Amino acid sequence: MRLFIAVNLSDEMKDSLIRMQNALYDRGARGNYTPEENLHLTLAFIGEYPDVQPVLDALSAVAFRPFELSLEGMGRFGDLWWAGMRDSVPLTAVVRRLRRALAENAIPFDKKRFSPHITALPHALRPRPERYDLHRARQRGGGRRVRRRLSKKNSLPHSVLYKALGFAKNTAPIVERRSGQTGRRSTIERVNILAKEIWMREDEFEEELLRITPAEFPAFLRRQEGKLIRGERPWAAYMRAKFREKGVLQQEVFLAADLSERYGYKLIAEEKHTTQRDIILRLCLAAQFRLDETQEALILYGMAPLLGRIPRDAAFITAFQNRIYDIHDVDAILRENDLPPFLS
Repeated sequence: MRLFIAVNLSDEMKDSLIRMQNALYDRGARGNYTPEENLHLTLAFIGEYPDVQPVLDALSAVAFRPFELSLEGMGRFGDLWWAGMRDSVPLTAVVRRLRRALAENAIPFDKKRFSPHITALPHALRPRPERYDLHRARQRGGGRRVRRRLSKKNSLPHSVLYKALGFAKNTAPIVERRSGQTGRRSTIERVNILAKEIWMREDEFEEELLRITPAEFPAFLRRQEGKLIRGERPWAAYMRAKFREKGVLQQEVFLAADLSERYGYKLIAEEKHTTQRDIILRLCLAAQFRLDETQEALILYGMAPLLGRIPRDAAFITAFQNRIYDIHDVDAILRENDLPPFLS
């Protein structure tokens, strides 16, 4: 289980961050935007750790009074876009006490200098915008909400989920405090231990099918009608739907997959057929599919899904799970491990 200590944000601040994501999208930045329920501020990253109880015990000794955080500025590290935080003495003090408690309990954590930020777009496919004004985004409002399909209401299974396992107690009574109309401030009243979970369970439809009887099957079809893939070319329909969900153009995917547009269009339209599974994998990587989305694409195309017991497949699984989407980077992983190369 991958653990980290973080603070969750108010709905108002999340709305402000979503407007920022919308503006990035409008300016050409494509990729898998951080879904609303996963927006958070990391205070200490622990990583893989077998038992959460020692972390809970260490965290229980850290007390603090509620304090406010304010958004300020924006920037990027390579292809990662982030929203910054205004300097906060209480926040710095909490981080210092948290890290001291972890160290005293011999719990390993990333000791890099604390630089408060909220990840808005972890792996930009096209990180074009160079500057961004949070104040301007707050004033403009409206617009479509980026990747709303990943909101709590519409979240899909198999995605990365941050699950709260516990929290530090503050020394003052918790009272309801409104953060104002701007949405740039958030009152922090608890610090959470979060676990990063990669859901690897069966598809939601298959999971439900395991529980229903033949008499219940018609009701299942009616209930899931909007999510079913119908028609004679389910793979093509699935791929186009995924491209739309991720906000990427087919031309962009073909370019990132190192495929000609002519060939790519014919492939997506199923006017051409390939027997090379690597071609499908290149499309999935270029469109920044999750692992479960890639497995479904392979199965719909009539190909075998990736299997962890096969070394080359395991390399691809590692790439998808770590969001390594550049096909040349994936090819380098294969070559470095003496596995058949991705690109000829």
